[in-house]
Amino acid sequence: MSPVILEFIKIILIGVGVVLFVAVNALFLLWMERKVSARIQLRRGPLHVGPHGLLQTLADAIKLISKELSFPKESDKFCFWLAPILVFAPVLSAFLILPLGKDWIIRDLNVGFLLVFSLTNISFIGIFIAGWSSNNKYALLGSMRAVAQNISYEIPLL
Repeated sequence: MSPVILEFIKIILIGVGVVLFVAVNALFLLWMERKVSARIQLRRGPLHVGPHGLLQTLADAIKLISKELSFPKESDKFCFWLAPILVFAPVLSAFLILPLGKDWIIRDLNVGFLLVFSLTNISFIGIFIAGWSSNNKYALLGSMRAVAQNISYEIPLL
């Protein structure tokens, strides 16, 4: 094979690896959050699906995927559909900048840390669009409040 094709396959495999890393990380953190909150609240927690409740998140994901898509009647359907993608895509692309090992650097940037912060701030646009596209004043106010809170939390981080 030519080196160009091998480089393309390498980039695709690294991208898939990063997506899988983010997904497994999210699953593990969600499982840990459930276990810790169950221990704090003195309840048994989700132990009924798989050993130690490991498959509870998978069962919840299957339940959510099998649900019917529903849009509010007066909503802007395209923006309502696009908003979750606008929230998740910048966070996923921020993981592409982080070096995961010596040879696991997808892109070596001098401004990598600043770019991670700016990419995570772009996701606030998706939160605002989610509230705006529902054509509901309370959802719009809630999304504006969430965006204002998130931006105010980002200022001390910088």
